[in-house]
This record gives sequence, C-alpha cells and structure tokens, in this order.
Amino acid sequence: MEQALRVCETLLIFDPKDPYEIRDRGLIFAHLECNHVAISDLNYFVELCPEDPVSEMIKMQIYSIE
Repeated sequence: MEQALRVCETLLIFDPKDPYEIRDRGLIFAHLECNHVAISDLNYFVELCPEDPVSEMIKMQIYSIE
C-alpha cells in the first residue's frame, strides 16, 4: 500500500487538485488506517464530484470510518 500511496502522490504533483487521484489517495489512507487524512480526501471528492456514481460508495466509506 505504501507504494500505491507514493504513486498517488507522484500523480498529484502533475495535477494537485485532481479529485479522482485525491479520492484514490483517501482510499489508500483509509486502508492504512490514517483515518483523519482519509476522511479529508474522501470528503474533497464527494464535494467536487457529487454526481459521480462512485460518490455514494465514498459517502458510505466516510461513514464507516467516522
């Protein structure tokens, strides 16, 4: 998972506000039990992409972390 996190961080260098990369990073942080950071990243995605079909799943993920 640490390698996946490094890849996300590298991709975010090119587009630091990409909600999809931030969502992926949030899911990785959740897996690593870095819940505070995970919630922040996942909320960012939901706020920027409320119409994305994945948003509902991400909301459930946020709820399960909190």
